Amino acid sequence: MATYADDIKQLAGDSLLVLFGQVVTVGGGFLIHTLLIRNLTPSVFGILTLALTVVSIASSFAVVGMNQAVARFISGSESEAASDYIIIALSVVFGSSTLVAFLIWGLREEIGLLFSTPEVKNLLGLFIALIALRPLSNVLLGVVRGFEKTKWKIISSDILPFLISFPLIVYLIERGDVLLGAVVFYTVQPIVRIGLLSLNLQRSGDWQFRLAVPTRKKYSEVFSFAWPLAFETIVVVFMGSIDILMLGWFLDSAEVGYYRSIQPISKILIFFLQALTFIYLPIATRYFEQGKLEEIGTIYKASTRWITVATFPLLVFFVFFGKELLQVLFSSEYIVAWLSLAILSVGMYSRVITGPNGMTIKAINRTREDLLASVSALVTNISLNFMLIPRYGIAGAALATAMSYLVYNCIDLYIVYKYANIFPLDTSLLMPLIPTTILTIIFTQLVQTSGSSLIELVLLGVGISIVHLLSTILTTGFTHEDKVLLSNLRGGDE
Repeated sequence: MATYADDIKQLAGDSLLVLFGQVVTVGGGFLIHTLLIRNLTPSVFGILTLALTVVSIASSFAVVGMNQAVARFISGSESEAASDYIIIALSVVFGSSTLVAFLIWGLREEIGLLFSTPEVKNLLGLFIALIALRPLSNVLLGVVRGFEKTKWKIISSDILPFLISFPLIVYLIERGDVLLGAVVFYTVQPIVRIGLLSLNLQRSGDWQFRLAVPTRKKYSEVFSFAWPLAFETIVVVFMGSIDILMLGWFLDSAEVGYYRSIQPISKILIFFLQALTFIYLPIATRYFEQGKLEEIGTIYKASTRWITVATFPLLVFFVFFGKELLQVLFSSEYIVAWLSLAILSVGMYSRVITGPNGMTIKAINRTREDLLASVSALVTNISLNFMLIPRYGIAGAALATAMSYLVYNCIDLYIVYKYANIFPLDTSLLMPLIPTTILTIIFTQLVQTSGSSLIELVLLGVGISIVHLLSTILTTGFTHEDKVLLSNLRGGDE
């Protein structure tokens, strides 16, 4: 059985591996994002965004929470039971994705008319296969996550799918077939991912696949855990997409294009959080099954502090230098979205500063409470979008989303505190943020920068990071949780 020290080493080591995969995935995805923006008008890019948003919502609905359910049950059970959970997840997803794909195919014309953009119909027809491919690849990734095979995830899910699909979109863009290139890129990736993950699982010697009908009890067990996750996933996807859909409803496709241009930038703020949570869930689940809530609290608090410290320079940079960043990356035409970037970045940071609360809730099996939190956030988002988009445009959409994330994470914090007695927010988390913010404000007032080159922006970012590192060392140093984890990383087992 793994010791606490082994788990801490795995959490740190695997998080770094996932971070590397995230660099490839997010960096590569952002490169594609930039290529599409530079080769499409804001209006056409907005149409592509609407089609992909509908497909993302549909595929998230089709996965019905099985990707997270299979990860949790495999990590919390003996390896002999893995086959049953995999069969349950795959059979459910196959049926649901087929049904949802047919539904979107039949309604694609009505969806286009809803946004007053008939061109969406044609793109939905081309993207329809994604509604089946993405859920299947997500379930296989959940299986890999349950087995804690992080290297498989990095190579077979992050690196190789991008390396194989990237030359195809570049070739088609060079030919002038930009939209076709986008369709090929987004479709080939899950196909490659499914093939490689399946091959890895088939070759694995850690378990034996057993083709048998799972018991009704296991089906009931999985569904009891998964159905709140299914709704929560839909709600979370809607939270990230409802602003796009409502912008398409209230405004024209060009405004959608402007807003969509800044979404991936703001999501860089959850980069470290996503890297951590991949391996955090199975480890925290094991601790919960063993009744080790104190250990969960230690890794929760320390992890939250680390990702908060690592991410804050990005938040400061996006807020104070977002206008210059958009001009350099895209063009001066997209500067109109800089305020939306600043607002949305603050909302994303509310997810960072509260740590892996969602994964902790799943680990302690409180998915129904998490569903209520996500529904509350979605209602907040929709209500504010109705009020703010007609008046403030894309800035109103950003504010609605930021507020909904704040509501969501505050409720999740309460759930974690109520059922696990863990609360990560304290002075050691917040104190380093104050000097960095003050010094950056002073810098922007004393020094005039044009931000006219990427090199200048990179140097600004490095400067902010150094200031924040010094601020962290001088204000808090190492906390108790930091020392516990560092001790275990060196081989101790406190």
